[in-house]
Amino acid sequence: MDGVSGATITSTAIKEAAAAALTAAGLNPDDYKTAVENDASAEDSTVDADVVVVGAGGAGMTAAITAAAEGKSVVILESQSMVGGNSVRATGGMNAGKTVYQDENEFGESAGVEIADLLKTRDITRSAICRSLVRIFLDQKTKAPGHIPYARVLGFQKNSAPLLSQIKKNSSIPLITKAADASAILDETAFRLFNETCAASNLYEMLLCHKTGQPFIHEMKKPLRII
Repeated sequence: MDGVSGATITSTAIKEAAAAALTAAGLNPDDYKTAVENDASAEDSTVDADVVVVGAGGAGMTAAITAAAEGKSVVILESQSMVGGNSVRATGGMNAGKTVYQDENEFGESAGVEIADLLKTRDITRSAICRSLVRIFLDQKTKAPGHIPYARVLGFQKNSAPLLSQIKKNSSIPLITKAADASAILDETAFRLFNETCAASNLYEMLLCHKTGQPFIHEMKKPLRII
C-alpha cells in the first residue's frame, strides 16, 4: 500500500494492521514489503501564464475554468497523481457560493438548505453553529477572560446530588445551578458573558419554537434536568 499524502495517520494504521495480521498468521511482514523505486526525474520547464492555480480540487478547477472562460491562460499545479483534491472524498453535499443556480432559484430554509446543516460535522454540532451565528447576528464581541469564569450545570443524575453539592462547595470557580443566582455570584465580566450567552440561547430558542410550535421557555427560567 502506498502512503497517501494528507492521510498519513490512516495510511500508517492500515500498514500496521496488515503487519500485525501477517505476524498473527505466523508470517514475516518484511517478506511482503516492496521497495519503491522512482528513477524517473522530472524535467524543469518554464510556462508563461496569466493565472496559476495551486491545487486541482473542486475549488481550484472551478477557479481555473472561470479564468479560462474569461480568456486567460491558466496553469494548474497539483501534487497528486490525480485531480479532485478533497472534493473526491465528499460523501454529502458540496458547498458553493454565489452560483448561477442560487441566482435563478430561491434556496431558503423551506427548500431544506440551511447553512448550519451544510457546515455541521461530527465534532461541531448544528446547535453550536447556530449559537455562533446568533452571536454574530447580535454583534456580541465581549472578549472572553483568560480563564473559565464560571461553570453551569444544565442537568444531572438524581443519585449524583451529593457529589454535585461537594463540587459546588469546593470548586475554585462559581458553579451555577440556577440561572437566577448568576448576578449574585459572578463578577462583572463573567456576568456580562453569562448574559450574552443567555441572549444568544434565547434567540436560538425562539427561532426553534417558531419552527416547531413548541412553547418558548426563557433561559433564566429553564429548570435543571434531573434524570
